[in-house]
Amino acid sequence: MSKFAKYRLGNQPEVYGLSEEYLGGKPLDFANWDAVIFDENMVNRRPCPFTFNLADASGKHTVCLVFHQLLTKDAFPMSFFGEARSGDWYRFAKVSLEEDPWELFIIPLH
Repeated sequence: MSKFAKYRLGNQPEVYGLSEEYLGGKPLDFANWDAVIFDENMVNRRPCPFTFNLADASGKHTVCLVFHQLLTKDAFPMSFFGEARSGDWYRFAKVSLEEDPWELFIIPLH
């Protein structure tokens, strides 16, 4: 995730990359992001909580994201609020790829 801007959230020492790769998508088997957020069994879903079909140059591929934490814009530093891309974003999720659960990154939820 090093190619993305990184942010320190709140007063925590860790920094996380913000990925826009999943913008405009929603997890399969859910009507929208609210359905994901309020799913009581989300953390225990297997094989993974979020499965996306993403189109790339080679066609569609499936990506599995593991949910770690729900975030709001207030968790970001003040510099983030001045970025044009953040204007329509309010909710975020801290996630990881299923194959690399220790490398956490952030995605905006739309």
